[in-house]
Amino acid sequence: MVVEDELEACEALASALSSNGYAVRTCTNGAAAIELFRQEKADLVFCDLKLPGLDGLEVLRAIKAMDPWAAVILITGYGSVETATHALRLGAYDFVEKPLTVSLIQGIASRAMDHRRQLRQSAILQGKPGTLADFPARLVELEQVKVDFLKLIVQEMRGPLKTLTDEIGLAAQGFYGSWSELQMQFLKRLHRVHASLSRLMAGSFALFLSHEQRVIAGSQNLNSLMEEILREVSVRCEERHLTLQAALPAAPLTGFTDGEKVVWIAKELLENAVRFTPAGGRIEAVLTPEPDGFNLRVSDTGCGIRPEQRDRLFTTFRSPQGNSSEPRTRICLGLALVRHYVDLLNGSIQLESQPGQGSRFTVILPWSKH
Repeated sequence: MVVEDELEACEALASALSSNGYAVRTCTNGAAAIELFRQEKADLVFCDLKLPGLDGLEVLRAIKAMDPWAAVILITGYGSVETATHALRLGAYDFVEKPLTVSLIQGIASRAMDHRRQLRQSAILQGKPGTLADFPARLVELEQVKVDFLKLIVQEMRGPLKTLTDEIGLAAQGFYGSWSELQMQFLKRLHRVHASLSRLMAGSFALFLSHEQRVIAGSQNLNSLMEEILREVSVRCEERHLTLQAALPAAPLTGFTDGEKVVWIAKELLENAVRFTPAGGRIEAVLTPEPDGFNLRVSDTGCGIRPEQRDRLFTTFRSPQGNSSEPRTRICLGLALVRHYVDLLNGSIQLESQPGQGSRFTVILPWSKH
C-alpha cells in the first residue's frame, strides 16, 4: 500500500514497487488508508508523514493495531531525530527522507519483506504465532534488551578510554621521559583519534537514548563554559593552521540552562567548522545575550553546503545525496544531536551557507525556568 497525498509522488512510488513485482494499492489520505487496510491487509506500507486529516503516525498506530506484522515505512520531506525515534518505537520499520529513488524504494521494500518473514518465522518457531496481545510486549522486551546492551558497551568502554586519556596526558607532560619530535607527532595523532572515538561514542549513545533525555537546568556562567571550549578548539586550530576568533560578552553571561547540552552544541558546531575549513581559513565564535536567553553564532570560511543538502544535515537517518567524496556527507551524527538538543531546550537553529564561501550556524536558546 502507498499512502501519499501528492499524486505525482504516489504514482512514482506505486510504479517503482509494481515494476519489482508487488501488487500495489494507493490512497491519498490517512482515514482512507486505515479503511483500505481494514478491508484488505497489506504486507508493506509506504506512508507519507504529512497527510491531510490523520497524519502518518496515526496511520502507523492504526495499522500496527490491526496487523503487528505489517512493515510500515514513513516518508517525510524533513525529519527530526525526535519524530523518527518516536516512529520507530511505535513499530515503523524505517523512516526515510525525500527525495526517493527507484533503487532506494525497491531496496527498502525488499529488506522490509525479509524482516517481516523473519519475525513471523521466529514467532512460529517459538510457538508464538504473534497475536495482537503478545506481539507489542515482545517488541518492548526486545527494545529494552538493545538499550541494556548498549549501556553495557558504553560502561565497559569508559574505563579503557579514561585510561587512554590519562596515559596520553602523562606522556605529553613528560612523565615517561623526553620525546623526539617524530614521537610527539605520533602522540598528537593518537590524541586526535582518541578524541574522535570518545565523541562518536558519546553522540551515538545520546542519540540512541534521545527519547529518554530530559533538561537538567542549573545556574551557568556561559563565559566560563565558552572559554574552556575555546581553549580546546584553539589547539585543533593551531594544528590545522586556522585562525580562531571569539567574542564573548564583557560581563559574565549567566542564567539557568542545561550546561552539558549547551557545551555539546558549542563543541560540535566548532568541531564541524574546524573539520571542513581548509588551512589558512578562519573560524569565528560569537556569544551574545538575548532578552530571554542567549545567541551563539559559529562561522567558518570552509567548503560551504549546497542548498539541497542543508535540510539533511540535521538527521542521522539518511546522508545527503551527491558525490560521496564530499566531506559534508559525513557530519550527520553530530549535527543531528545538535538539532535534538536545541529542540529539547526550546531553541532554534539557523544555517546560512554558500558552496565555497563558508557557513554560519546561529543557535538561539532561551533560559530555562527555575
